[in-house]
Amino acid sequence: MFEEKKYLSTEEVARLFGFSVRTITTWASEWQDSSGTQGLPAFKMGRSWRFERAEIQTYIEKQKQLKQVG
Repeated sequence: MFEEKKYLSTEEVARLFGFSVRTITTWASEWQDSSGTQGLPAFKMGRSWRFERAEIQTYIEKQKQLKQVG
């Protein structure tokens, strides 16, 4: 779906998850505000959020495992 690049934009992550850009931005803010305990792994570059592809893939796998356990 995406070319293999290390970092994804908010728009790319929104398409990947099927949520709005606003939702992804909210989750990224939660990550930053909670020091990485809640939300979606992200960091800010200027006014834009960036998401490391490997961290997003790890996050997805962790969520799948939690769903199977719960």
